[in-house]
Amino acid sequence: MKLSLNTEKTKRWPLLRRMRHFYRNRILRARWPFGANVYFAKYVDRLPDGSIVFFPCRQTILCCGIAGIVAFKNKPKERYNFKFASLEEIARQIEAAGYQSCQQTGKWNDCYLSGSEKIDALWRQVQVLKTDDRFFSVFSDERVQNQIERLANHLAAIIQTETDLLAKKMGRLSSERVDLISLRIEKLKDIAWSLENDILSNIEKIRDFLAHNPEAPSHASVSVFKKINAVLNSIDRLEVRGRDSAGISIMFIFDPAEFQKFEAALTQAGMRDQFKDRCEPDLLINGGINCNPSTAPDGKKQVAVAVTYKIALEIGSLGDNVQYLRRQIANDPVLQILATIPASFDTVAAHTRWASVGAITEANCHPVDNQATGGKTPKCGIIHTCLNGDIDNFQELKAQFEGNGQRIHSEITTDTAGGQRF
Repeated sequence: MKLSLNTEKTKRWPLLRRMRHFYRNRILRARWPFGANVYFAKYVDRLPDGSIVFFPCRQTILCCGIAGIVAFKNKPKERYNFKFASLEEIARQIEAAGYQSCQQTGKWNDCYLSGSEKIDALWRQVQVLKTDDRFFSVFSDERVQNQIERLANHLAAIIQTETDLLAKKMGRLSSERVDLISLRIEKLKDIAWSLENDILSNIEKIRDFLAHNPEAPSHASVSVFKKINAVLNSIDRLEVRGRDSAGISIMFIFDPAEFQKFEAALTQAGMRDQFKDRCEPDLLINGGINCNPSTAPDGKKQVAVAVTYKIALEIGSLGDNVQYLRRQIANDPVLQILATIPASFDTVAAHTRWASVGAITEANCHPVDNQATGGKTPKCGIIHTCLNGDIDNFQELKAQFEGNGQRIHSEITTDTAGGQRF
């Protein structure tokens, strides 16, 4: 993706007018097919549930390209009365309705593996285990983890039995029946994979993040590290697309009372000086922290804290960068304290890439920030940017920015450093 950013307002207005015209004449008239309220360029959190938002605004995120064109605000999820015994019962029913049973009855569509509705019900109930509240309950209960492991093994045994029978009998079955059997076995594989990887494997990874925290994991801390883990899992898969650098930024927004609790916890742990030393660096490098008091759109005071971890390697193997970032996060006592404090908002941004512009250094790793030399956060607040692409006119933008007397650090040579300031 090639970007060319232009700051001349006169070139922006025609596009905005066309977008506004399209919104009024097309989107507003099309509300009834959506069956929902439709908005244009609004903050999602200020709209009623069930709203569709074209070009949504978010206080902490700016999207470019085709990202962020439309958003949908879900209605609050109803509390689900989850019982693990129901999963085990469904698994037993599925096992009893295997190939041998259906061959005897001659009923396949509604019978095989108890029918598609039963398998879909099992899938939905397994997905409930991934929600924050239920995941924390499983994370905190080793007995339930053992039950999940037994269920995953039970499903794996069913899958193996049915796969072997299909391979043996396939030549005597119609193509329609082969498709039906194959599709349901694949769905069972998805369910077993979700139990093993989305639940059990991620519990182990999150537990590794918390291994050096002397306190029992709280709901807040598990929720934060669950998000970090999900992002790093994704970055790990993307390393095949580029891996000479990787970075992750975790941002929290606290109300003043909660931030005071964080400061008190830092003092008690003897980490106040370390926190101060890591704040407001000239360069956003590994372990850097930005801390910025500000005012929310509703006029309330708040404090934003962003912690960044980075690595740059010209030569390395797949997985090295993410493993390094995981170790940095797990061994950072400041982040461990931050994660225990309830935040009004938190978000994670990460990236892995080949350095198409600029040197392969920590300073050029994404995310990059909007800080000029001098170590002070700009009045607009903390901005961390990840860019997948090139900004062709970044030298012009950098010159325009520095023409106002500010300077981008000489070690930052990535094109994003010039472009993101506009």
